[in-house]
Amino acid sequence: MAPLLKSFLLTSLIYLISASTYSQNGWIWQNPLPQGNDMSNLQFVNSTTAYALCFNSVMKSTNAGNNWSIYYTGHSQNNTSLHFINETTGFVVSDTGIVLKTVNGGLNWSVISNMHQKKFHKTYFLNSETGYMIRHNDTYGNHGTGLYRTSNGGVSWSVLMEDSTISINDIKFADMQTGYFGGHLNHFSNSSNYLKIFKTTNSGITFDSLHTSFRFPIIGIEIKNNVIFIYGGRSFPGMYGLHYSTNGGLNWLQSYIQKSLKDISYLDANNFYATEYITSNSVLLYKSTNNGINWNSVNGDMKGYDFEFVNNSTGVSVGTMGQIHKTTNSGSNWLKQTSTLAEYMFGVDFVNETTGYACGQYNLIKTTNGGINWNALVTSDFDVIDFVDANTGYFGGSGLFKTTNGGATITDITFENMPGKLTEIQFLDANTGYILGKYNTAWKTTNGGVNWSIITGYGGGTHYCLNFCNENLGFIGLYIFNIGSGISKTTNGGLNWSFMPIPEAGDYIWDFYFLNSNTGFFTTDGKIFKTTNSGINWFSVYETNYLISYASIYSIQFVNDNTGYATFAWGKMVKTTDAGSTWAVHNSITDNWFTDLFFTDVNTGYFVGSNGVILKTTNGGGSPIGIEPVSSSIPESFELFQNYPNPFNPVTTIRFTIPNSTSGRNELITLKIFDILGKEISVPVSEILTPGEYEVSWDASGYPSGVYFCVLSSGSRSTSLKIMLIK
Repeated sequence: MAPLLKSFLLTSLIYLISASTYSQNGWIWQNPLPQGNDMSNLQFVNSTTAYALCFNSVMKSTNAGNNWSIYYTGHSQNNTSLHFINETTGFVVSDTGIVLKTVNGGLNWSVISNMHQKKFHKTYFLNSETGYMIRHNDTYGNHGTGLYRTSNGGVSWSVLMEDSTISINDIKFADMQTGYFGGHLNHFSNSSNYLKIFKTTNSGITFDSLHTSFRFPIIGIEIKNNVIFIYGGRSFPGMYGLHYSTNGGLNWLQSYIQKSLKDISYLDANNFYATEYITSNSVLLYKSTNNGINWNSVNGDMKGYDFEFVNNSTGVSVGTMGQIHKTTNSGSNWLKQTSTLAEYMFGVDFVNETTGYACGQYNLIKTTNGGINWNALVTSDFDVIDFVDANTGYFGGSGLFKTTNGGATITDITFENMPGKLTEIQFLDANTGYILGKYNTAWKTTNGGVNWSIITGYGGGTHYCLNFCNENLGFIGLYIFNIGSGISKTTNGGLNWSFMPIPEAGDYIWDFYFLNSNTGFFTTDGKIFKTTNSGINWFSVYETNYLISYASIYSIQFVNDNTGYATFAWGKMVKTTDAGSTWAVHNSITDNWFTDLFFTDVNTGYFVGSNGVILKTTNGGGSPIGIEPVSSSIPESFELFQNYPNPFNPVTTIRFTIPNSTSGRNELITLKIFDILGKEISVPVSEILTPGEYEVSWDASGYPSGVYFCVLSSGSRSTSLKIMLIK
């Protein structure tokens, strides 16, 4: 069981948006466009230049939101806050503790500090030297506050506040000295001090708690024309989500909008906008023309997390699935600045290097140029897809459909008593095929779907995957209540079946892939299993350290006997180059979930999933997590540094250096973890690495507290250190 490796490049790469592709390290966005990660932290630094934050990148517009460019930070992490002090200089923090800075408008990003796993969610800089960050001091929740300040551009930070009883959510300064920090108590109290707001008059060196009588949580602060606005959610009927002060927080007035507010934009007394949170991708817009005394609904749904008006008529909103909307008539109408083919993609299948099909929510789409363009063929919900060749394909969900001319015409071949919801379609050729329903229904055709015969005897329960190696040998993955997971196998085309329980597989078996009649794989939640004797025995070849419920491996494919790929959680994939003996985790450019994949060769592959994501890789997914150098200089010594933090719980970072070898060749490097008895329990690194400095993370969540030993080896060289896990 290999833990997830993680490294952080100190030098970012530059990737600009072109007319149709958006890439980093061989990954290209194909849907949505320009990208499909959730967007937040919209900030206009002037009337035309705007920035917004994404999972691992920053979006930028220089024409008031009409067009956008995507700049990758070089770190696959959950960016949580962005703040630019002018057009060129900006800062980003993440929930992994990395602080990034750009001085050229987002083109390049560099790490200015690494706070190592601290969950920062807000940053605010007064200038290039003085800045603030807020983090949650609850590792697994969003509670507690750690407030930090820097006076040297982020090189070092001092702690202004550590408090486990309150959560500070936002920071704003009226000038270089006067600032406000707002939040709420961690646990709701029916008291007048549930809302918390602090004020500093000396740039954060000291601060005082302001008295309020409000019982709603502050999620945001805005300061405009010497007026301080605090906004958030209502705790009780009659409690208002927007208050303001005109005397530096001594007194507060209610703005009469009884809504749970997501964001506000204040231009002047006659142009005051606010959004009410409805769902994760839906908000309502309101406008006040009398300084917030009265409010009127402006638009039914602007679909934006964050929004900002730059003048009386022009506003921009950003939100889920990379959606960007713009209004030029004070919010009455919003024009979408992005494109998407579907809100969810379930399946993808290519028949050659250029022609492929994908299906999902409301769409079957096709490309004939390797995904540069995708065109809709039919509008309907489809969950599964299988094309025999460029012309003949089958696809379905609640129904079953067929095309024999590449999607030019679609034929409904749904038949009586067909499964209500298809989970698998597999055709061996244009005539012989199988379909599988979620609950205890499988069917076979030998004449291209004209007639179907039911397959029985393989067992009950829930099933998501079926695979026939040929007309005789087939497998169905099952989950049976009170028995668990297992595999049903037939050797005579489905006439008879034998069932093998595999309880260690977990709940659901998601996908099969067979290289031949003997060697095959199946995936489940967080695990991959392999057989080398036609399913007589199965053994685990991969198990993630992630919580199983969050790491379903929905799809697997091999492009040759050695190289295989599988989808993973949070926009990651796992890859093997040694026939499944070892697997490495790779980052993509999204944190959306992947539901299916298809590779046309060892380097070129397509991934589809949540938020309508279609991604293409042109280099086999790039480098595995953890083997990219953190420094471009070549070290002089073979050295293993003390892990940090130490003691740790449950994740620690291990850094090591590799000099030039005496042979002049790159060598196999192993980093192994041993328990106190000398038993090898984990191998975070086993790769041929170039000389350099490296950093990896080891997740010990599956191991007990105690002393462990970390051993770095290469050829005849070896060094070790002691590390301590305390839970």
